[in-house]
Amino acid sequence: GDLVGPLQQVDRNGATTGYRWLVPSPDASGRVTLASRLASIMNSSAVGFLGRDAFTHAWGGSMAVRRATAVELDYPGLLENTLSDDYMLSRMVKATDTRIRFVPFCLVASPCEFTWGSLYSFAQRQYRITKVYMPWLYYGALMLPALYVGGFISAWAALLTLRGPLCWLAAVAIAAVVASDIARGAIRQRVVRRAFGEETLQNFGDTFILDRWLAPLWMALHGVFMLSAFFGRTIAWRGKTYRMDAPDQTHRLRG
Repeated sequence: GDLVGPLQQVDRNGATTGYRWLVPSPDASGRVTLASRLASIMNSSAVGFLGRDAFTHAWGGSMAVRRATAVELDYPGLLENTLSDDYMLSRMVKATDTRIRFVPFCLVASPCEFTWGSLYSFAQRQYRITKVYMPWLYYGALMLPALYVGGFISAWAALLTLRGPLCWLAAVAIAAVVASDIARGAIRQRVVRRAFGEETLQNFGDTFILDRWLAPLWMALHGVFMLSAFFGRTIAWRGKTYRMDAPDQTHRLRG
C-alpha cells in the first residue's frame, strides 16, 4: 500500500521506491568487522539524498511502477540486454518527466557482513553500474568526498601554517565541519531508531560513533572506492563476469 498509493498521482509520480539500510552483522566468528560498519555508514550516505527528485533512483529490493506505464514504455523489452533492472526503470521514468517517489516507510533493514576485500568489490561493482546507467549521478557523487577531504586537508594546512584572520577562519571552518558531522551522525541514529526500533539499533554498536568522529577517514575511503569504479566497465557477480558497453548492451564474459 505504501509503495502503490503514490502512483495514483499519475501526472507526477512515475514510480515509487524504498531503499536498504545496511545493518552491520556478526561474521562466522561472531565478530562485527570494521568493514561492515563502514559499509553501513557509506550506504547511509546514499539514503540521505533520497527524496530529492534529482538524486532519487529506484532500488530493486523495494520499488513499484504503474503497469500501464511499464507496458507503454516497453519496460520488459528494455530488460533484455540490461544488467540493472532498477537503474533501467529509473532511466525510463525520468525520461517521462515524472518523478520517482521515495517512500521512507519502505526502508529495509539489510544485514551485511563484509571483509575489506568484499567491501571493495561490492562498492566498485555498485559504482561501475551507476557510472554506466547514470553517469551524472556517479560523477556528482564522486565530487562529494573529493570536496570534503580536499577542504578538510586544506583547512588543517591553513590552520597549521597561517597566522592572523585566515588562521581563525580555518579554525572556524574545521569546527563547523566537525559539528555538522556530529549532527549528521545523530540524525542517522535517530532515523534508524524510528524506522527499525531499538533492538535493530543495538546491532549498530559503535557504528554511529565512527560516523560522527571519523568522517574524514571514511569519506576518503569512500572516495577511493568511487574512483576505482572509473577504470573499467566489467563487474564480477556470483561467479560470472559481465561487461557493460551501454545501459542496454551487456555481455557475459565468463561464468
